[in-house]
Amino acid sequence: MSGYKGDGVLTFAFNAKPDATSIVVMQSTDNGSTWTESNIISIYKNGSFQTGVTILDETHNGVRIDGLVHGITYKFKMVIIGGSYAGNTNVITHTY
Repeated sequence: MSGYKGDGVLTFAFNAKPDATSIVVMQSTDNGSTWTESNIISIYKNGSFQTGVTILDETHNGVRIDGLVHGITYKFKMVIIGGSYAGNTNVITHTY
């Protein structure tokens, strides 16, 4: 998982998880002590972002989130539910 910021949103790219039941993007502002679900505004699939789609599944390989505050350091991870990749992904850190 990797992230890119710009235009008031943060975009993540990741490898699709073909047998996952669902995927949740989580964020933390206290160095990973507590995690909350990120606010997804669009999902990347089939070469383009789909707005209005906020539920990730095994076919998606990117996501845009908003609601971040400039100057705050965030940690992000994905929680994969079901399939051979079930569990937490690596954690990435971005100062927005």
